[in-house]
Amino acid sequence: MKCLKCDNSCEYSNIRELVKRLKFVHNVQNGDKTKCIADGCGQYFNRVYNLILHHENFQDDDAITINSYAPDNNFVIPNEIVNFTVENSESSVELQDNININGLAFDFCSEIMNKNNMTYTSALSVVGLTSDLLKNATNFLGQSLQSSGINIPSVNNDLEKVKNMLKPFNSVFKFKHQFEKSEFLIKPVEIELGNRFEQRFVKGSVYQVQVKDTYQYVPIVTVLKALFNRHNIINEVLNYKNLVRQQDLSNIQDGQYYKAHKIFSSDNSAIALEFDIDDVDFNNPCPQTGSGIFYN
Repeated sequence: MKCLKCDNSCEYSNIRELVKRLKFVHNVQNGDKTKCIADGCGQYFNRVYNLILHHENFQDDDAITINSYAPDNNFVIPNEIVNFTVENSESSVELQDNININGLAFDFCSEIMNKNNMTYTSALSVVGLTSDLLKNATNFLGQSLQSSGINIPSVNNDLEKVKNMLKPFNSVFKFKHQFEKSEFLIKPVEIELGNRFEQRFVKGSVYQVQVKDTYQYVPIVTVLKALFNRHNIINEVLNYKNLVRQQDLSNIQDGQYYKAHKIFSSDNSAIALEFDIDDVDFNNPCPQTGSGIFYN
């Protein structure tokens, strides 16, 4: 581990030595807000130990920069090995021509987050176990190919990419960054309502501290925009509407029935949108049995 506050190139063998340098050389104390210096992060920490643990997530990456994850997302299997026959084998092995590794990893992570209602911490444990399984499987496959006399450098490189396909999701920060980059995670909008003063007691003295009152909300327009930009969902809705024609709302219902809907079940990253209407008078143009809301 290197120093987090300067260009000191000395390596520290344990966290305790690094904590001593931050406290005594750079005067970083617990309670001070310290910013992570990793490119693309910018999170603040009140404890030195938490900052160091957070920084360890970036040790495998030389420099983490926005939009720099998985730069080699797509790889192509060479034509000479798309269809090949292994010697002393009765069947041939066919490989897919184009594989979007980053897309597969994103769909997997979004599915475990939404369909199982997992937190980021729980999802990280699943990703870690799956990553270990991928590493063991690719190592076994690589050894099997070598024992069969197949040693193609491009195949070995592709196996390495598959082995590290979940690396962009090995921390909470990377999880959120990938979802934000794909318009999957929408940050709430904060509105300042006003200021007020609170009394704080510090070593027997009373201080007046100004505190901001804020209100946060998620813009429904932004959510709908992100929803209809995913997986050509508009064409699916239009095609479904043309099929049912006279019964546009008969199979699009609220409550728990949306899970059985064709559009929701076909999209692994689908999310449920809940609309709450309170203290509003409106005229329902649909009959009581036909009223509902579109969920996905």
